[in-house]
Amino acid sequence: MGGVSLLFLRVAKALSSELNIYVVDYSDGFMAKNLPEGVRLIRIDRGDLYPCNSLFIFQSFLPWRFPYLDKIDSTSKIFFWNLHPHNFDPAIFNENSNFLLWRIIAVAINTLAFHRRKKIRAIVSELISKDGLAFMDRENLSRTEQFLGKKLVISEFLPVASPRLERRMSSVRKKDYLSLAWVGRLADFKYRSLEHLIFRLNNLTDLDCKVKLSIIGDGDFRRKLELQATKLSSAKLKVDFLGELVSEDLHRQLRENVDIVFAMGTSALEAASIGIPTFLVDYSFSKISGNYKFKLIYENSGFCLGEKITAESYESHCSLSKAIKEVLSNYDTESRKCFSYWEKNFSVEEISKKLLNHCYLTTATFDGFNKKEFFKSDRLGYLMRSFGWSIRGRASKKIVGFRNDC
Repeated sequence: MGGVSLLFLRVAKALSSELNIYVVDYSDGFMAKNLPEGVRLIRIDRGDLYPCNSLFIFQSFLPWRFPYLDKIDSTSKIFFWNLHPHNFDPAIFNENSNFLLWRIIAVAINTLAFHRRKKIRAIVSELISKDGLAFMDRENLSRTEQFLGKKLVISEFLPVASPRLERRMSSVRKKDYLSLAWVGRLADFKYRSLEHLIFRLNNLTDLDCKVKLSIIGDGDFRRKLELQATKLSSAKLKVDFLGELVSEDLHRQLRENVDIVFAMGTSALEAASIGIPTFLVDYSFSKISGNYKFKLIYENSGFCLGEKITAESYESHCSLSKAIKEVLSNYDTESRKCFSYWEKNFSVEEISKKLLNHCYLTTATFDGFNKKEFFKSDRLGYLMRSFGWSIRGRASKKIVGFRNDC
């Protein structure tokens, strides 16, 4: 379960009253199992037919990874929604691998990918010229510009959306400990931020209460984080791993048991929409050292819900304790600020209207992509992926170092 899956289900439900909406997934996929009323399913694994003259809404991806061209009417339209800063990353090898050897190989191989970068640049330019691409925030736009070495001109951002949830009406609960929560997958680009948060909370000496941190989410790095949390847990700090919770249980847990949330992406939006003061957490692929500055969600700009941590992300002295104290002393005000920021910028109703306008404007088509050979893999990517298959006999996404979309 990820934020994009939830986002697509929510928008599909919002648009289903006006349009015929299909969700494409495997029969046992998360979206298939949680299909909203009024939305139909196209099952990839059973060869279901795609309706003619359709509009396909994708999270941005490298088009040559799309394997179902023979099942789609060439006149169908395309709209890409850029929902991750690395959606258009031309790298073939993962330069953020935990293994030094693979990082060295990645740098060497990725320098040869100039034709690949040129092709992705052409794809992005085509999409923008045909009104077929929108970026969720400033971070996604700026990272794409860095990857492609080109300034991109867009008319507006299309932020992600979250539903209107039951608000928490009471102030911070009266108890002898402070209840904090991290919400989000324990994935490669997120776990470093959580690791750092646990370390920082353990070093807060001037809070006059005990701290309980509930970690809501699961992923490949859970075991590593559990070991680190065990080492840092003390009489002052308790860390609980609650695993992945379905939406209803998650929202109930936040409303009834949590005072402050730390999260990025749609998880941060959900907490803010409940009316819980929410610190927006940025991402990093490497260990975070120093005093990363935690900021409340409404203090960000450009609709950002998580940026890559850089030198500008740090402060000279730790202000986390002060920030938490200010939230607790002005809890109702901070709650309203976070809720108002969500309501103004990220509600499903508003984002669905914007998305619908984009859908009507796009003139990008499968036929146009075919003629420009955008569905055809670049030679270097093809060779690298074939190499991955040959040396391990399985999809290269299972090989340490390879990106899964070569």
